[in-house]
Amino acid sequence: DHPDIRQRFTGGLLWIEIGQHRLGTDLSAAIADLCVQLTGEQIVFTSPGQAGYRLGELLAKREPTLLVVDDVWEEAQLTPFLHGSGGVRLITTRISNLLPPESAPVRVDEMTEEESRRLLLGDVPGVPTRAATALLRLTGKWALPMSMINGVLRRIHRQGGDVAWTAN
Repeated sequence: DHPDIRQRFTGGLLWIEIGQHRLGTDLSAAIADLCVQLTGEQIVFTSPGQAGYRLGELLAKREPTLLVVDDVWEEAQLTPFLHGSGGVRLITTRISNLLPPESAPVRVDEMTEEESRRLLLGDVPGVPTRAATALLRLTGKWALPMSMINGVLRRIHRQGGDVAWTAN
């Protein structure tokens, strides 16, 4: 929860995780859920395209809104979210050629050793170097597993547990 994001996107944040297998009616229903978040009205759509058009209309009428379309695998999954001009779309995908030509891609890759250590060990004193190195190797220096482990270590530390023993 970042104040600068809330200040920039006064219409709020919408987040949808697509995943490899979300297509057709499943995708339509997920987009319909976003529409419900915006209007409170339940609507059934016959296609992802129809749902995407409605979502685009709703976003165009709102204050600036950030729409995160996470983990896109196919063009058919992304196309419904490109309708309308309202809001800003943040698309995450492993397949860069799916992105619209006018997009501004940002490549997110494995973190550096220093970035990894900061994320893994942030706010957790007392983790031995050997244990930290093993955890970095296990996570592959990818942000999500490191932040999850960091959360566990912070909770153990907060509850008075021994993070040095836990991390070994």
